Amino acid sequence: GKTKKKLRFLRAAGPLTAVVSGTVFVKVFHPSSISV
Repeated sequence: GKTKKKLRFLRAAGPLTAVVSGTVFVKVFHPSSISV
């Protein structure tokens, strides 16, 4: 039902959210140490 669909979405979005928030955090707090 809906629970499995939500779980699948969270499992997919979890790592992506971590990567995005990590990138934003580094860009905001350490803009000079980013060389990408």
